[in-house]
Amino acid sequence: MMKRKPQTVLSVEKKHDIIRMREQGANRTLILKKYDTTVPCLGNIYTEHAEIKRLFQAKTLDISRSRKRTGWLHVTDLEKIVYQLYLRCRQNRIQMTGSEIQKKALEINEKLKGAPDFNASCLWLDNFRYRHRMTDDDVRKDFPIRTTDAMDNFKACFNKLLKDEFTLENVYNVVHTVIMWKGVPEKTSMFNRAKKAGNQQMLEDHITALFCANATGCHKLPILIIGSIGETQGLYNLNTEAFSTIYRANVNAKMNSNIFNEWFRKHFLKSVIERQMKKGRREKTLLLLDNTNLLYDLNDLNRKDKFVTVISIPLSISPLRQPMNCGIIASFKRKFRNQLVTTLASLPLCNTEDDVIDMHDKLDMWDCCSFAYDAWSYVDDAILRNAWDAILNRDVLWSGQYSIKMKYDAVKTIELLHSLPGCERCDEASVFNWFEMDETCDIIMKICTNEVVRDFEDKNVDRVNTNFDDEAGPSHSKVSKMS
Repeated sequence: MMKRKPQTVLSVEKKHDIIRMREQGANRTLILKKYDTTVPCLGNIYTEHAEIKRLFQAKTLDISRSRKRTGWLHVTDLEKIVYQLYLRCRQNRIQMTGSEIQKKALEINEKLKGAPDFNASCLWLDNFRYRHRMTDDDVRKDFPIRTTDAMDNFKACFNKLLKDEFTLENVYNVVHTVIMWKGVPEKTSMFNRAKKAGNQQMLEDHITALFCANATGCHKLPILIIGSIGETQGLYNLNTEAFSTIYRANVNAKMNSNIFNEWFRKHFLKSVIERQMKKGRREKTLLLLDNTNLLYDLNDLNRKDKFVTVISIPLSISPLRQPMNCGIIASFKRKFRNQLVTTLASLPLCNTEDDVIDMHDKLDMWDCCSFAYDAWSYVDDAILRNAWDAILNRDVLWSGQYSIKMKYDAVKTIELLHSLPGCERCDEASVFNWFEMDETCDIIMKICTNEVVRDFEDKNVDRVNTNFDDEAGPSHSKVSKMS
């Protein structure tokens, strides 16, 4: 005798969602599969739809009222702000996890002196997602798992492609990343002064930097720096051609498709053609892109030049496995920060803590581009070559040597810091933390958080900017799901 399936107990929220799905045209099979319920149970829910809606609305209102305190941030206002943060992150191609939404809700609640008993619980997150029609596709899984099989398959195909058509000197990788270029170690007078004055935003000034080099390390293209300061606005001495650094300005220093396409056409293709024509002939060239698939159209790029093939690393593979992210960018950032300290240490006026702080304040975008040029020139060819070992199925034998280079960079930087008044307490741990402080998603989320909090403080919460493209919204979004 077949056992009867135990009846599923559904919450008011789930019953309300079933009614909403039915009203939006979802078929019965889909609803049964999603909530693992029975046909008779669905019939009862449909019959009692008016009462279920009333109970759901009453429960939602009770939650809002329970959080309301005189002089505190109302929970519904907090939710609006968190939702604005979510939208801004989506617009910037950053898909938040559920735990990140909860963490940011707590942070914003604290910044705006919200209810002290607010804990951004899982129930709050579920209600937040429900009220804003956010599906599993809108909220990135907290711990995405990538398979080794996907990487092995890609490497096999990639190496076959190279063997059949390309030489390594004509194989390139391009990646862009965010850098907090004025950041300093925590145990410095600059950091302490900014923290006490509530001016840490200065230390978080960021740029986007684009890197491109070939697999043999013999051809490094000039770095593209994207800042938020216009080229003619106060940068009278910004002549980046003087040290072969490309500079472009954009809102929030973000990369966009126009800047990327301009770089591809005017700098990548031009530079590759010039190098190859020194041999008197064009050669087949391969460009490996990251896997965001947001800034470019592969078909369009592949039509630009018949000798150039452009491919993207698959979404099933972590972008951290591509060559630029296997030590090259990390090495650059260490060199960049060493250049910043070198500049401060070489100034004859830096005799006191105030002198150091003042000179650090005066660093501008011209200095940033100069640091980038010097740092890129100091990234040696061995690192550029060795970063391709994993993807080319070569034995990785250089990790120990790389650790020695990291240690060397840290020691030299500590020596320079100790020569500056107010930086004597810097140790190896603080310097390594400084070297690794840049995490693109974290920086963009921090920027967006500051923006929505500032909007709320400057305006009425109902006037917080909601003027986003349709692609920034949930569920129906045109944005591809991030890996």
